[in-house]
Amino acid sequence: ETLVKRVVAVAGDRVLIHDNTVWVNGAALPRHPVAEACEVQIGSRDRVPCRRYRERNEEQSYRVQQIAGQRPSSSQEVSVPPGHFFAMGDNRDDSGDSRFFGPVPYARLRGRALLIHWSWESGEGLRASRLGRLIHQ
Repeated sequence: ETLVKRVVAVAGDRVLIHDNTVWVNGAALPRHPVAEACEVQIGSRDRVPCRRYRERNEEQSYRVQQIAGQRPSSSQEVSVPPGHFFAMGDNRDDSGDSRFFGPVPYARLRGRALLIHWSWESGEGLRASRLGRLIHQ
């Protein structure tokens, strides 16, 4: 199975998710709300409102989203072991990532995602406007 996730921490880093904020080595990753309408469908449930944020991790800035009204997530601090990285999805409330399967060995890393090849949303279908869009804009 191939997953597309963000590397948020590398070997030797400490990661903590508290009140929906990602902390790496004791510092919160800065994030700011993005003013745009947002709705997502989780599994077979109805569409629910979400909030989008612009998050910065060192030189990278990217958009993440969280389900509005969702209880803030919290976790125990994780130390990323040698030869591993900690990966998270951008859809923070509906993403199987290192919070669930743990740090990922570097040997499993395939490369950097450059563009959106396919975009599909349950109940909506093909999202053609996203096809071919660069990921790091």
